[in-house]
Order: sequence, then C-alpha cells, then structure tokens
Amino acid sequence: MMRTLHPRARTGLSIFSAVAIAGIFAALFAITADAVTLHAADDFESGDFSGGLGWDDSSWTTTGSAQVRHQEGPIQGGQHVRIRKDGTITRTVDLTGESQVFLSFWLKAKGFDDDTSASVIITPDGGPPVTLETWTEDDDDDNTYRQYTYDLDAAGVTPTTLLTVQFVMNGEKNGEKIHVDDIQIFSTPPPAPTPTATLPATDTPTPTLTPTATPTPSPTPTVDPGTPTPTAAPPTPTPTPTATPSPTPVPTVVPTPTNTPVAPLAAGVITIDGSFSDWNGQAFISDPHDDEDKGPENDLHELYWANNLNEEINYHMIKRHTEDGDPFDGDNGQDKKGNYILFVDGNNDGDFSGPADRLIEIKYEPKKNGRVRVKVRRADNTGVISNSDWNNWGETEGEGGLRMEFAVSWDDLGISLGDVIRMYVVSYEGGVGSPKIKDRLPDSGDVQWSPVSIFGPILLGIITGFGILVVWWFRGRRLWNSG
Repeated sequence: MMRTLHPRARTGLSIFSAVAIAGIFAALFAITADAVTLHAADDFESGDFSGGLGWDDSSWTTTGSAQVRHQEGPIQGGQHVRIRKDGTITRTVDLTGESQVFLSFWLKAKGFDDDTSASVIITPDGGPPVTLETWTEDDDDDNTYRQYTYDLDAAGVTPTTLLTVQFVMNGEKNGEKIHVDDIQIFSTPPPAPTPTATLPATDTPTPTLTPTATPTPSPTPTVDPGTPTPTAAPPTPTPTPTATPSPTPVPTVVPTPTNTPVAPLAAGVITIDGSFSDWNGQAFISDPHDDEDKGPENDLHELYWANNLNEEINYHMIKRHTEDGDPFDGDNGQDKKGNYILFVDGNNDGDFSGPADRLIEIKYEPKKNGRVRVKVRRADNTGVISNSDWNNWGETEGEGGLRMEFAVSWDDLGISLGDVIRMYVVSYEGGVGSPKIKDRLPDSGDVQWSPVSIFGPILLGIITGFGILVVWWFRGRRLWNSG
C-alpha cells in the first residue's frame, strides 16, 4: 500500500526544503566571495610611492616627472599619481605559482600632441617586455578617467615568478600627462567598483573581466539625512575575458571624491596600536579640505571602519587634513588637540538621539605622544557606558598629528550580529551634550553599515548544514511518523 504524507509532514518538508535551499545559496556565496585573490594593489592614499600592499618592491621606482598628489580629481579617495613629459613609474610583484592573473587600473590622459604617447608595459621575469596599451592624441585624450582590465594569460604573458608593471609617458611639455589610480593585480576578479555615496561591500572591489574602458562615475549626490544609504550589490558572474581592451568614448564627467566611500582593496587584520599601515585598503569616506568652521584641527579628512573575523568589535580610524591640504611632508602636520564625536544610530531608524543610539567621544592630543581617550555614551542622556582612559593610539606631533584609531565592542554599542547601524563623525567644541559642530563627515547624510559576520565560510556551511538537520529531525521526521 502506498503511504501518503500527512499534510503537516508535507509542511515540515517544505520548511526543510526552504532551509536547505537557503543553506546552499549561503554556502555558494561564501565560497564565491573567498575565490578572489588580490596579489598587489595601490590606490596611492599613502600620499607617496611607498604605499599599497603585496608588492615585492618597497616602493615605486620613478624617473622624470612623477608625483603623488590630490589635485585634478582622483577617481577615488584623495590621492592619485600624475606622470608627465618623460616620467615613468615601475614596480614588481611576486606571482610564483599563480595563474589567471589580471591587471586593472584607472587612467586618464590630457594635453597630448601629435607625437605624445603613454603606455602600460609588463615584463615577466626572464621574458621580453609586453606593451598592453598605448594612448595617443586620438585615444581618449579628454581628461576623463576610464578603467582598464587585462587578462595577462590571454595577452600571452604568463608570469612564473616576478612581474614588473610600468607606466610610461613620452612627451615634452608639462601639460602632456596621464593620471593613474587604483592599480590592482588579482586572480578571478569581482565586479567593477562604483565610486558613489554608498556603503562599500567588505569584499575586494573588482573590475569587469572584459578589458573595456568605462567612464568616470557621476559626481557624488547629496544624501538626505533621513534616507538610508543603500548597500553595494553582491558580486555577479562576469564574461570570459579577452586580451584586447576596447575603450568606449563617453562624455567628460569630472569625478568628485568628496563624501565618496571607497570599496576596500583588502580586509586585513586591524590592531589598535598607533600604527596605521593595517588600514591600507580598508573602507573609508572622505571630506574636502578647508570646509571646517574654525581651525585646521577641526578639518576632518577621512573616516575608516572595519571588523576583524571572529571578533564582536568595530574598529575605526579618523584622519584630519594637514594645514595646507597637501600630503604630509614633515612640515605641514598639526600639533593641536582635537575633539570628535562618532554618532551611531544603533537601531537604524534615522534618529541618532534614542536610548539604542550611542555617542562615541574621542579626545586626541598629538603633543602628548599621540594619546587618545574614548568614551562610549548613551545618546539620550550622555551617560557613560565605557571609558578607555588614555592610550597612545594616535600619531605624535612629529609623525604629523593627523590620525587616530580606536575600537568599540558590540556590547558597548548595544548591537549584535546582523544589525544595521548608521554613523557620521563631527569635530566640535564645548560639551558633548550640546556640542558646537565645526566640521561634519559626511557633510550631509550618514554611512549605513552592517558589521560583518563573525563566521568564516567553512563554519557558516557547518552551521547551515546542522540547522537543516535540526529542522528535519524535530519537525519533518516527527510529522512523518504521526501520519
């Protein structure tokens, strides 16, 4: 006799199926997210040629006229590199044992004459140089950033050990120049980053696999304070790459780095120790120079945020501008103390003054060994929840007096896994209960962020599988037997 499932058993199986499907998709997403390998990158946010990560050389080798600078509209963040006349920049990465390697960068050209050109050249260890692209007067010479991505295997370059990357200008006048930003060398790339006023994804931003130049994104919109910032879309499959880039001319759009959250190049481990190299490639939002109400010590530059795996802690770094807005050169740093508040909307309702919300009060004194004190307060009554006392978590006067870092536990914030928060930072004078705001970052709106899962992909798969078994054992199996 054929046995028919009891209706409730069928309900149990439906629940089982739903959980199973969700678990499969979660596991696939976790595996896909981990498939990207970033070998080396540099977005020049260090302000010099020694920044970035993953390179075999300690810094870019330069000849002629090459300079890291903030003028003329970087594609993201506050810095990019300008190469003009006969300048070059060169750097090497170790790719031993790697395959399916891609090179990606953003580039714009300006002021070319008939005999002017610029090129990107790669040289595998022991092999001849290969020119991937050459720009001339007729090729996108319109001062507009475009993104270029190259499959090195498809281009006939399969690095076995070291790979040298070089950008070369061939011109005679200062007005003949290129700008380069956000250089990445990676395998199995994720989707192209879009510099807009949205919360960046925690995974590595990835250019489109097809090496096609894309136009500069639109200037950052002003965000209404009551409207949550949308989160970045998840990675999507990309087409099979081709070796020949085909730039598509587009109307000139001047990029605006102001209030633009930048997708992280890498998510490294953050340590609160007054050293800031571990913040390279982390997510941040920037603010323009000289827009504060009073005094350069109040002029906010960047707000960073990050999590470490398996820790219920939010990490932050605040950076203020130098007095002249240029990269720190040893003479344009700051020595005055600063007062800052990071406002946190703990329940994501657009109101930063409720009992679930927090005021994180930061005091910074570069003259006193860069010491920092952090108090977490309730937003509704400014009651103190925790106090870090004074620690050397900031730059000293001699180091520039610009950056400070700190950490806040989820317990102190009153949040848990899966919660979404909103935040913005201000510099201020007066009391924390009624501060006189001197600068705000962002200038309007806020950053919406969901702290990352504390579970790794493997543990996530185990937990999902266990959940499926529990649902089946206690519901599906019991209802089957009752049929």
